[in-house]
Amino acid sequence: MTQRNEALLELTTEMPKPKLQEATPLTEQRRETIKQVVGSLSEDVINEIVDLRKLLDELEALVLKSNARVSESLNDHVDICGSVRQETSRVRGMIQQLAQKQVDHAVV
Repeated sequence: MTQRNEALLELTTEMPKPKLQEATPLTEQRRETIKQVVGSLSEDVINEIVDLRKLLDELEALVLKSNARVSESLNDHVDICGSVRQETSRVRGMIQQLAQKQVDHAVV
C-alpha cells in the first residue's frame, strides 16, 4: 500500500462517526403529538366514510321502493290497457256483426 493510501485509510478509520441524535423528551412529545394528529385525521376520514355508507344505503332503499311502486304501477297500466284492448276488440266485433246484418237486410 502506498503512503497516501495508508494515510487515507488512517483518516477514515480515525474519523469519529456522527452520533445519532438521542430522543429527548421534546422530540418524544412531538412524535406523540404527530401520532395523535394522524390518528385523529384517520378517525375523521373513517367516520365520513361510515356516514357515506349510511347515505348510500338510504338511497338504495329509496330506489328499491320507487322501483317497486313503478313496477306495480306499470303492471296496473298493462292490465288496464289489456282490458281496454279486449273490450275494443269485442265492440269492434259487435259493430261488424251489426254492419253485416244491415248489409244482409238491405240485400233481401
